[in-house]
Amino acid sequence: MAGAGTGRIADALVRAESNLAAVREHGIGPYFEPLLLATMARCRLAGGESDGALAGAEEAVDVMHARGLTTCALSAPLALAQVLAATQGAAAGERIEAVLVRAEEVAHASGARAFALQIERARAPPARPRAAEQVR
Repeated sequence: MAGAGTGRIADALVRAESNLAAVREHGIGPYFEPLLLATMARCRLAGGESDGALAGAEEAVDVMHARGLTTCALSAPLALAQVLAATQGAAAGERIEAVLVRAEEVAHASGARAFALQIERARAPPARPRAAEQVR
């Protein structure tokens, strides 16, 4: 079963990389770049590529800010917060909060209220496994 999940992640990464290459080559839909980079970062994180995940998430946020993108790119800071939390944990707390504050400002300014819950969830500490799950 685990192999099936890994296969889907690998497929998603290949598709996102291909779509990003097409966006960059043809200059079509450049506002999709942060979304694709964020998707790639999450795939890399799930595949155990911590360094690649962090680099991709940081690039996604950099592209978002450089282009002044708003709602269509809010997955970028959310991905960065997720990658930082997964790879650096509490040590990245201040940076995660700064990323999420900026995302909150963008969401508020653009009226993207739908992102409020996602931002709050990104702030929440990861759930601890219940005692029964720890025994396994």
